[in-house]
Amino acid sequence: MPPSEPTHKLTNHQTADLLRRGMNVKVRPIDALLGRLSTPDGWTWLESLVRDEFTDEQMAIVYEGGDRSSSSEHRLIEIKEIAKTNVAEASTEEKALVAMAVYSLTVASGLVHHGQLYSSRPALEWYELFADLAGVASPHWREMLFTAAEIAMLRSKA
Repeated sequence: MPPSEPTHKLTNHQTADLLRRGMNVKVRPIDALLGRLSTPDGWTWLESLVRDEFTDEQMAIVYEGGDRSSSSEHRLIEIKEIAKTNVAEASTEEKALVAMAVYSLTVASGLVHHGQLYSSRPALEWYELFADLAGVASPHWREMLFTAAEIAMLRSKA
């Protein structure tokens, strides 16, 4: 069956305007991760690959934030730094995406559990990233990411 004709055709000016806007859309490195996590098996894929790079204990610290002690906070920062290094040194795009996810989750955890933004990036950027991640997150991570987005938004307005 042939495609139906559009009821309204775009003018040359409208078409050019849409193309110009599309060319100016900022693509963030995190967008590839968001795209992968948006697939039906996205978080299953992530959780299976995380096990190759991070221990269950490390991921429990990321999820729970540890306790309120400085040693717990220090361990969370260490995991963030490992993830940051893994992003830079990843041998495949898949490994880089996994490391980027863990890096983002540790920053979210730092905000939620320790009230600290462990990043030099502005809070507004993190707000957008956490909100985007929360939108595709598994139920396991969703609440923490929404909370981190809310905290980052409030900090960006301070």
